Amino acid sequence: MSRKQEILDIAFELFEKKGYDTVSTNDIVKEVGIARGTLYHHFKSKEDILDSIIEQFCQKSFDRARQIAQDSSIPVTQRLAQVIASLNAQDNQLFDYIHQPQNALMHEKISHSILSELPSILLRVIQDGIELGMMETPYPYEACELIVAYVNGVIDNHALGSSQTNQKRRMESFIYHLELLFKAPKGTFDFILDLSQH
Repeated sequence: MSRKQEILDIAFELFEKKGYDTVSTNDIVKEVGIARGTLYHHFKSKEDILDSIIEQFCQKSFDRARQIAQDSSIPVTQRLAQVIASLNAQDNQLFDYIHQPQNALMHEKISHSILSELPSILLRVIQDGIELGMMETPYPYEACELIVAYVNGVIDNHALGSSQTNQKRRMESFIYHLELLFKAPKGTFDFILDLSQH
């Protein structure tokens, strides 16, 4: 393991145990067993460490989503659902961690990264759907932004502590609005509800 990766791994463990705000660079230096200069050789600040942790985490999700989006052997509607689901196919430990109130900064940074990157990945799937005559929209990229913003901002933020009834209603609403957004026949995206329950 490289020294830089060791710093990231131990910093994340400290952030997880104590909360990002309460961990200092001194805590990280002490736990890793390095000189302060070594830490600053790799990272400019504690926030720079956090940004690197988030970048690694998001990149894994984006690579998984990109692989799915480009796999034309998977039917378009299933690819759409799987790319969306890749947002939540995250390390459960990290998923729980970022949703804690004291970790709002990390959650905000991850959300920003998702909103910046995922629409362009999802666009490939939507373009395939349009070419096959399954979907219709004059604004494919913007439609992708709407999907990602809703999943990331509404479904994700209400996932923890939300009742089964409310979660089901949100997914039914999501499916209904997907059909409107893409002028797709009723029932086109119903299987998303089944996927969300597993």
